[in-house]
Parts: sequence; C-alpha cells; structure tokens
Amino acid sequence: MYKLTNQVFTALVNDKGLVDSLSVNQDKSHMNWVINQSYLKEHNYPDYQKLFGNFSIEINNQTFDNQGIEPRVDVTKQQLKVDFDFLEAGFTIEYIYTATDNSYFDWHIQVINHNEKELVIDHFKVWCALSYIMFRDTDVHRNMQQSCAIFPHISNDYTRLIAKKRDNNGPDLAILNLEGKTINIGTFCRYTNRFREQVSPSLDGALFHQLILAESSETKEQGDWIYDSLGQSIIVPAANKQSWLYRFAAFDHAEEYQQTLLDCDRPLIQYPPVVLKDRHFIGEVVLPSNTTIHQLVLKLYDKTIDITNYLKKLSENKYQIQYLMQDLGEHKLEVILDNEKIDFVVFNVMNPIHRLIEARANYLERNAFIEEETDENAFGFKPISNQGESLGKLCFLLQKNLIAEVKPKQIEKVEKSAVFYIKNKWFKNGDLTSPLKIHGDFYRTLDFDYIAHVFFLLSKVNPTFLKIHQPNVYLEWAAEVMILRFDKNLHQSEREKNETEMNGVFNLFIKDLLAELAKQKKVKYWNRLQELWQSFCLRLVNNVGSYQSAITEHHFDNAGFGPTSESLAIYGEIEAAEKYGELILANIGISNDFRNQNPDRWWEALSYMIHSLWGGLVSHSALVLFEKSKKTAYLHAAYRSMMAVLYCYDWNASATLNELKEGEAASTYSVAYPNINKPSLSHNRFGQSVFLEDDPELFAGNATGDDWDMGEELVAYLKGFGTTTYVYQENGTVHCVNGIIIEKNGQLIIESHAAYPKEYKFYRMGIADVYKQDNQDFSRIVIEREHDQGWKIINL
Repeated sequence: MYKLTNQVFTALVNDKGLVDSLSVNQDKSHMNWVINQSYLKEHNYPDYQKLFGNFSIEINNQTFDNQGIEPRVDVTKQQLKVDFDFLEAGFTIEYIYTATDNSYFDWHIQVINHNEKELVIDHFKVWCALSYIMFRDTDVHRNMQQSCAIFPHISNDYTRLIAKKRDNNGPDLAILNLEGKTINIGTFCRYTNRFREQVSPSLDGALFHQLILAESSETKEQGDWIYDSLGQSIIVPAANKQSWLYRFAAFDHAEEYQQTLLDCDRPLIQYPPVVLKDRHFIGEVVLPSNTTIHQLVLKLYDKTIDITNYLKKLSENKYQIQYLMQDLGEHKLEVILDNEKIDFVVFNVMNPIHRLIEARANYLERNAFIEEETDENAFGFKPISNQGESLGKLCFLLQKNLIAEVKPKQIEKVEKSAVFYIKNKWFKNGDLTSPLKIHGDFYRTLDFDYIAHVFFLLSKVNPTFLKIHQPNVYLEWAAEVMILRFDKNLHQSEREKNETEMNGVFNLFIKDLLAELAKQKKVKYWNRLQELWQSFCLRLVNNVGSYQSAITEHHFDNAGFGPTSESLAIYGEIEAAEKYGELILANIGISNDFRNQNPDRWWEALSYMIHSLWGGLVSHSALVLFEKSKKTAYLHAAYRSMMAVLYCYDWNASATLNELKEGEAASTYSVAYPNINKPSLSHNRFGQSVFLEDDPELFAGNATGDDWDMGEELVAYLKGFGTTTYVYQENGTVHCVNGIIIEKNGQLIIESHAAYPKEYKFYRMGIADVYKQDNQDFSRIVIEREHDQGWKIINL
C-alpha cells in the first residue's frame, strides 16, 4: 500500500493502482471517501472490478481493462505514477496521483499512444467509487458519518461531483474535472433485499459511480437530448496522448465550495429550477478572473436561440440574464466563455402550475374512479393497492377543492370512496377499531395516516357538497383512526406496535386535526389524541441524540428523518428539529440540472432518483423548518426539491422516454444516466411495475400503475408553495422564492409562481405577511423601500 499525504488529504493506493482509502485529515469521524475491499468482503459483494480506478476502454474496436494487469508503479513522497501497459496494442493508460498542492488531491488520467498512427477511443469508462453507502444496521451515526450523498453536475467542460456527508457536518468533497471532458456519470447499485425476512432495515447497498470519458455517438442512450449531445469518440494522434484531470477539494460550507470553484477557474451559474411560461427567466453568472462570456445559447428539443443580447453586466465578474420564456419543456442554457469552454444549466418551463393541478384532478375524476358497484374494488381509485399510499390521490383531490374552485363531482367520488371502499377494505365490517390484516398476516399501522387524512379533509368540506355524512362524523372518524395509529396498546403483534412509534405523513394534518377537535369541543377525542401526540413527540425529543427516528422499515431513510424534523418543529422543539434538519440539507441535491436537486432516495430506482411521494414530503419538512427557524437554507432546499418533484407530472417534458398524457403521472424518475442496473430507466419516469419482471410476487398488487403511491406530495405542495410566495432581505438585497422580482422605477414587482396565490410572507423587511382577500388578483404585488431597512407595500 502506497501513502500520499498533504495538509488536507491522506490517500492509500494499493499495488493495483486503485485508491483504497481517501480521508480528510481534519475529519473527526475519519471517513473513508471511497468504497474499498473491506466493505465488499463485509457484505459478500462481488464488485472488486468497480473499486476506485478500475477501467475499461475500447480502442480501434478492441476492448481492454485493468483486470489481471500488473501495473508499473513509480512513487515519490507526494506523487504516485501508475502505468497500465497494453504494448501489443501500442498504448498505455497512466494514472498520476498527486498531493503536492497542500489544498487538493489530484488524479491525472492519460491515454498515451505509442503508435505511428492514431488511436480511436469509442469507449472509456473509469470507476470513481465514492462512499455512497447505506449500511444495513441500526448504527445511524455510521450512516451519517461514513456515507455520503452524491450529486452530479455534468457539462461540456466543467463536470463535477458534489459529495455531501450525510450528517451535513462536513467536511464535504467536490471532485472537479479540470482537464478533458467527462461525457456522463453512470451508476451501478449493488444491494441486498431482506424485505421477505421482515427485518428492519430491509435493504442495504451501495452506488458505484462511473466516469464516462468517451462514448461513441452510436451508443448514446437516446433518452435525453440534453446529454446525448455530449457523446463522442476521441482520436489520439500518433505518438501523442489524451489527458483528464480530476481535482478533489474539501469544503465545510457552501461559500467555501463556491470560492473553490472560482479558484479553479470554474464559472458559477445561479438559475431558477422552474420558470412559468410567459414569465422571465432571471439568472446570474459569476466568472473567475480574466474571463468573459462570449455567447449565451438557449437550447430546446427542437430549436436553438441566441440570447447573448439579454446579458447585463452587474460588476467586473458578475452578470445577470433576464429572458422571457415562451416555450414549454426542459431548457438548456449554455454559457460559452471566451476560452471556448462551455458550462450549462438545465431548467424547466411549465404552464402556470394551477393547470397541472387541475389537469391531474380532472384525470383522476374521469379515469381513476371505479363507478361499477359490482367491481370488487367498487368506489376505489385506480391504481388499486393494499398500501395506504394509494389513498394520497383522494387527499390531493380534497385539498385542491378546499383552496380552489370547488368541483362537486370530485368531492362526491372521494366521499363515496371513503365510506364504502376505505372503511370496509382496511377494517372489519367498517369498524374503525378493528383493523383487517390486509397484507396477509399483518397490517401496516402507517396506512392509517392516509386513511385519517382522507377523513379529516372530508371534515373540512362545506357540508353543502357532502352527500352521505356531515363533517363532524368524518372529524370523529379521523380522530379514531389517529388514536389507533398512535396507541401501542390497541395492537396485538410486535410489528404493529413498533410501527406506532414511526413517523409518517400525519404531520400534514395532525395540528389542524387537534385544533378542529378543540374547536368542535370533541373533548374525549381531543384529550386522548393530544396525550398520544405529546407522548410521541416527547419520545422523539428524548431520543434526538441517538437519531433513531431516522430509521424506518428501511435503514437510514429520509422518510424517517424528514418527518421527524417536521414533528419536532411543529411541536415547538426547534433545536431538536434542526438536528434532523441537517440530514435533510445533506439529502437535497445541488446541481446544474433541476432534476438532480431532489431528496435522495436510492432504492426504488437502484440509482439516485426522484421519488415523488417522499421527495415532496421531505421538501415540505424543509419548508416547515424554514418557517420555524427562519434559516433560508431550508427554504431554498425545499423549493428546488419540490420543483424536481413536479417533473413527475409534467406532460410537456421532452427529455424522458416515458411521455405522459395530460393529467397522468409517474412516481419515480431515475437521475442516473446511465442507470447501469436498468438502462431503460436512464433519465426516465416509471413506477414499481418495472420491477415485476425481477420479482413478480414481491411487487404484485403494488405495481398496478406508475402512479399508485402519488398524491400526498401535491397536498404538501398546495399547503406551501402552492399558495405562498416567500420574500426576504439579506445583506441589503431582496430575494424571492416561488416567484420573481422585476425592478422598475425604483419599485419591486413581485410575481408569484404559486398555483393559487393566497399569501406573501416577508422576512427581515418590516412588512407584515399579506393574505388574499375575496376574489382579488393576487398574482403580483408591488413594494418599495420606506427607509434603510424597511419596505412597504404600495399596490396589491
């Protein structure tokens, strides 16, 4: 084993030329940032050919790799040169690991052509196996401190990976591509599924990342026009070489990361993840010194627009872009610098979001409800599932009708489903105190969250639109079900008892339910539910140091730590909530592609992915934390992740194979491109049905449609960004989230992006929050400065 070290990094490289350990010297938890042989042995995984530094290359139609090769190694104190010779084919692949700079660790890759004729590289893929690991154990601190989430930023000349330690306590890692092009970054997932053993956690595994340095145009994925255009073969002239350089930099916070980028001559592009049609895209570019912008190009699926004239210089190295968007779908904004290098960002242009919401509601009303009374699932909403998640569609329909124009037929169908389908499917003879073992020999206590949510939202409906019962009946039903959800003594088996202590979607309505019970003087229900809720939250508070609530039926899981932070926040324990909140911030992506900025939940795609339900719910948890703590990091994380989730509903998307009809949806999107486990999922939207071919028994019944578990995330959207625009002042500058600011004649015009604009919330501006009155147009407001720190509203 060879050792390289400097002030920041220590690396161990084995005699095969593979990095076995990379650590940051100041890291108190001594994390190894790469997957190594000991991890594979511990879990009996066969992936030794995927460890850091393994490669495969196709040159002149012949394929070579480093398996079985004994490299030549030349070592000095701070540099290690590793040569993989393929002399019969006339070339060498050379790695140079360097720690000579006290701030960075560098990895230089070269293909050296010894021939008197050129070499054509059609494929060149190198494994960069960072510690994207989920440990299958209850040691939450191990998952927090020895594992990272990895977010890709892929572009023509400025590709990088951002690896964030899962505790968000740093140091984090940036891997910057300083020389050569990285065409793409693929992932392979190795995992073990122990779901059938009914153990918790049920999954463990790791994602192995692969740097794709060359890929011929004939083998592009043909799934995403934005990235397929990057594919190319590489020609290495006779007696010449092709080089790539990757720099590893450690950082503790966002500002340090951004400064590192500028120090390494990387541009910074700030952009909105979503722009509404006929509204302005407003972005900023910060350049390293001695660099200028040569051209701005906006690319769509079917056309290219030069928008260089819409660039405004704000200072020596800072520029603003403001452009009116009129075409729908994904947009790629290329920033072409004077050195001919290109960076880009990818954002989405959508119709006003209320159109998406109304289209989805209309689709469910017309296509999902089962009218036939002879059907075994009469009055259910397709796709049918035994899991409570399938009821999220009903919650969405009710929430939408509570804040927008009422569609009586939608409420009527949900009410029928609640009374005649839900009650009798999950409970014996409709008795809410007697759950049925709907999952064979057990029932999921977590299902009751969704059932109670349906009942509670029905209780909020104007009685004019209810056909079967009055609102107070549904209110009592909601209370009964939530008491069953929280009270361990009402269950017989250990599995169901244990699930009463797990968190869930009840955060979306528990405080409102308690408030309504108090308002309606339902004393018996309020006393018992309040007691159970307080007991639940006190247990979270007492166990916050162990982070045990980060565990669900899976191991370390954002469906655990997201809702737990939210429960603690709404209970009033803000400091405890933020301990889990740090895990949320590390979980939500940072990238140049809006689709990569979602909460990380890997197992359903076997890759980094958007999961609509839990992506939306974790986003909402971050938003609640912002409103309680006023820390804007939570606000921005919440917004960019929720905008990624809406992609699962966008029928105007042009860069994914699964095209949706208006109102359709797909619960999952695979960010990895390529997804090496399932190439057909690469940058594609899908549901669990794709796994039926792997395990028909396991997925049967829950894989009847791509959107079976969707809905609650739209409730979360409507309760936050669906109605509210956030405005705050920081360092003298006014910022807007979920809207845009247009400056005109010394006034600021704030345009809301909310589906149903109902309020503007102000922070550090001396303005009280403002709420919609009756039928007023609330799509924009105008403010102006009143004095140094204060502002006033001059027009509603």
